Amino acid sequence: MSRLTALSSPRLALTALVMLAGACTVAPPSELGDARSPIIRGTRETGLPSVVLVARTGATTGSGGLCTGTVIGPYAVLTAKHCVFREATRGYVAVPTIEFLVIVGSDINDRASITDTVGVLEVRTTAGSAIDTDIANGDDVAVLLLERSLGLTPYPLAPSVPAIGTNSTVVGYGRTRTGTADPMDSGVKYRATMRVSRAGSRLIETDGPAWTCQGDSGGPLFDASMRVAGVTSFGIGAACTNSVSYFSATPRHMALLTSALAFAPPCTPTTESCNGTDDDCDGTVDEGCLGLGEACTRDDQCGGGACRSIAGRQICTRDCEPRSAMQRCPFDFYCAETGCGTGQCLAGNPGALPDGEACDTDLGCASGRCTMVAGARRCARACSPTGDLCAPGTVCDTSEGGPECGSCLPFALSDAPRPFGTECTTDAACASGNCADPGGFCTRACDAATPCGSGYHCRTGECVRGELGTLGAGCVVDDDCSTTAPDCATIDGDRVCAAACGAMDACAGGFVCADTSAGRRCVPPGEPLGGACTDSAECRSGLCAGGLCTRICDAAATCPDDFTCTPAGSVSGCFPGAPPPTAPRADRGGCSVAPTAPWSSNFAAWLWLSAVFVMGIGWRRRNAM
Repeated sequence: MSRLTALSSPRLALTALVMLAGACTVAPPSELGDARSPIIRGTRETGLPSVVLVARTGATTGSGGLCTGTVIGPYAVLTAKHCVFREATRGYVAVPTIEFLVIVGSDINDRASITDTVGVLEVRTTAGSAIDTDIANGDDVAVLLLERSLGLTPYPLAPSVPAIGTNSTVVGYGRTRTGTADPMDSGVKYRATMRVSRAGSRLIETDGPAWTCQGDSGGPLFDASMRVAGVTSFGIGAACTNSVSYFSATPRHMALLTSALAFAPPCTPTTESCNGTDDDCDGTVDEGCLGLGEACTRDDQCGGGACRSIAGRQICTRDCEPRSAMQRCPFDFYCAETGCGTGQCLAGNPGALPDGEACDTDLGCASGRCTMVAGARRCARACSPTGDLCAPGTVCDTSEGGPECGSCLPFALSDAPRPFGTECTTDAACASGNCADPGGFCTRACDAATPCGSGYHCRTGECVRGELGTLGAGCVVDDDCSTTAPDCATIDGDRVCAAACGAMDACAGGFVCADTSAGRRCVPPGEPLGGACTDSAECRSGLCAGGLCTRICDAAATCPDDFTCTPAGSVSGCFPGAPPPTAPRADRGGCSVAPTAPWSSNFAAWLWLSAVFVMGIGWRRRNAM
């Protein structure tokens, strides 16, 4: 399934960051596991063509995204509601339909694997725009209605939710690695088998050796008969480190879904003309018209209605936007820049050279653009500082093209100020003049009127990485905690987000009422850090390693007094005493471990929408959205 991450045993509230290597000693284990291992027990899926990728191009909003969808009707693709909304200054707003592109293929980073793309005419969802509430209530459901049929066999809808204890199949294009989000880790189809641990009319919970991550949102949960029983919605914690996944149950939304199955693109028969539409409603677009790249003399000869002089030839072409995150030029054509923000679809397939590499022609570059920049002809995607973001490790340099006509260049080739969220080592490198330390990314000031956006939160007036913590999540100060668990309280030397309580039975979801630095608060049950354990379920942190309760740590999630953040492989854990003599890690990002969520509205719902941008189709892996 998604970028599926997997655990060695089911129902552990630990994380894929920590696949512990055996050993029960008082010293920390020599290796906690590799947070960047490619798919832990996920299976690469090159079939199942009716599970598709849903791309949000960012054409009008400058903010792209990647989700998964399922073909359930001739013109209907089922996905998650949070995939078709974007977070605004106040609440959520619907994304324009022109921004969606449905892609058929097993790997969007490999042009050869993509067999079709289609636009979206209409989006239908459950009522309202209260996305957080919809996620909590199992209403995270949307249907994309397509411009034309993909010709794929639709999956049937399950009449009921799967039984507890049964196995279900999940498929998605999301991340395959836990820990700090890697924008290069998305866009390839995976599948996995999960066990249904709880099932209600609204939500389905799974656990087991695999789970979902960002980018899997909207993907299907299939029952044993390969019928769609749920839509991938959320998990626990922003770092994809918990083995529990949640799905909006589809049977209760049958009225919405069945009405979508009856949809057909509107068509009133008229005389066929060369305009890119099926005027006579016979299922064929522009029959008898000249195709892209063919010689022409008039606009009305061309499908799409444009006959232009390009490089000395009068040919049929189509307008495109070279700065858009994802182009709508058809296969075997690319968007050739003709001016600042203007382009034409010309014959040819982009090459493999990344931004910044020396080039001779547009078609040598993955961006389809070879231009004079930084003293030489280099591959450089067109960009605008106020529009689409450049790929990780590059910045929109406007030193030669003007304020709105920039080129994406590697940091080493540009002195352009880096935008929010990009890596940095000095304040001077950032547009905001503020490089977070620890963290190593360009941050900025924030307050209630200027929030940080998805994947970040405001701590003492400055944006830091990570979503607000819910009950039991690790924290540094109160600002790290959500309104459902507003206090960052110290208990047994560890700091967790907690909520006030007055008695042992006042806490929901298995949490317990205990004395903390903030008074009586609901906290996770179990042994404290450093306590003896044989299983992660025994620990308040949800992680047992080397016979001791521990948790993941890094520069942003430090250990309490008398504990040391001990490097072990690519991750580190909090253990009593001094660390063994090992080399320090260079990793500056990361997140803390959250325990298994209660079956209530207090879960830490992260949206499985990758915070990355798809830079194009068939163009080697760049950002995934």
